[in-house]
Amino acid sequence: MLPSDSDILAAATSFRCAIDLTGPAAWIAKRIDFPRGACGHAAGLLAYYLLKRFGVMPDLVCQDAACDIGGWQGGHAWLEWNGLTIDISGDQFGWEPIIVTRDPIYHGCGKDQNRGPALADMNWWARECGPLWKTISAHLVD
Repeated sequence: MLPSDSDILAAATSFRCAIDLTGPAAWIAKRIDFPRGACGHAAGLLAYYLLKRFGVMPDLVCQDAACDIGGWQGGHAWLEWNGLTIDISGDQFGWEPIIVTRDPIYHGCGKDQNRGPALADMNWWARECGPLWKTISAHLVD
């Protein structure tokens, strides 16, 4: 059975809490100041968690905003699955830190740079997200 919207929201919230509990050291090792500039890594990590927890494979969406879109200018990445927009790094733009919605305000307003299965490149994931996963997953409670 597919997870409900509220299941995805609960999972995204749990995962973001685990990231927050982890603290900055793991991110600093990747030269990332979470949540700033962490959207691709955060999306990849969350995609892995959703795959493990629910067996679903979200799409990774990477878009560029040429002009200011609600505080977002430049590149941003998030997940989409089953009509949901899922973003756990929105606070870098002054948005809610966890966004799970069927009616996004800013997501989708940029120009697509990439869209496809979030875990299509597991070599990248292992190199870039694997060390973060080890640290963050220790804080997962579910």
